[in-house]
Amino acid sequence: YQGFLGYKPGELQPLDGYIDIVHKEDLTIVRRLLASLYNRKQDSVNLRCYAKNGDVKWIQMTVLPEADLNGQLSRVIIAFKDISSQKRINFERETSFAVLRAILDSTIDGVEVIERGGNLITYNARFAELWRLSSTWRKLESHQLRLKEMAVQTRDPEKFLHRVHIIMSHREGVHYDVIELKDGRIMERYATGYSVRDGVEGIVWSYRDLTERQHAETSLSIRLRYEKALSE
Repeated sequence: YQGFLGYKPGELQPLDGYIDIVHKEDLTIVRRLLASLYNRKQDSVNLRCYAKNGDVKWIQMTVLPEADLNGQLSRVIIAFKDISSQKRINFERETSFAVLRAILDSTIDGVEVIERGGNLITYNARFAELWRLSSTWRKLESHQLRLKEMAVQTRDPEKFLHRVHIIMSHREGVHYDVIELKDGRIMERYATGYSVRDGVEGIVWSYRDLTERQHAETSLSIRLRYEKALSE
C-alpha cells in the first residue's frame, strides 16, 4: 500500500497515518469501513488517497476482521489495491458515451445502433419520434420483435424486413434506400457498419423524414409541366 503511493515503509503510522492521506471527500467512507470492524463484517470500498508526490490515486480498501474462539475481535487484515487505471478507463468510457449521446440527440436524423447479432446498443429520441415507438419497444425480447413493430408501419413490411436482412448480412459499405410508410410519410435510410479492432461489429442505422421535401419536389414538377404545357 505504501509502495504504490510512493511512501517508504514506516513513513505512515498505522491507522492515523493512513487516514491522513485519504481525500477529504472520502473520509466518511473510511469511517464507515472502520465501523464495520465492530460488527465483525468484511467490507470493501473504493476511495481516493494522496500519493507522496501529490497525485490522487484510487484505492480499493478491503477490511477482513477475524475473531477468536470466544467471538472477540483478534486481528484485522486490511488489503489495498491500486485501481487508478481501471477508474481512468471507466471515466474515459463514460465520457465518450456522454459525448456520443449529446451528438445523437443534437442531430435531425433518427439514429439506431445495434450489434452484429441484433442486440440494441442505443438510439436517440428522434429515432423513437420518427417511428412512433411505444414506451416498451426497447424492452422487447429480440431484434426481430423490435423490427416487426417498425415493419407494420411501412407499406410493404416484407420488403422492409428483407432489406434489413440483406444489410445485416452485408455490413460493409454504405447502404441507402427509401421507405414509404402507411401514414403517407417517406423516409430515407442510410446504414453503415461500425468497426471495433478492425472487425465490423454492428450497424448504425440513420433515418430522415423526406415527406415535406418530396411533396415540394412533386409540386414543383407539376407546376413546371403545367407552365410548359401553357407555353406550347
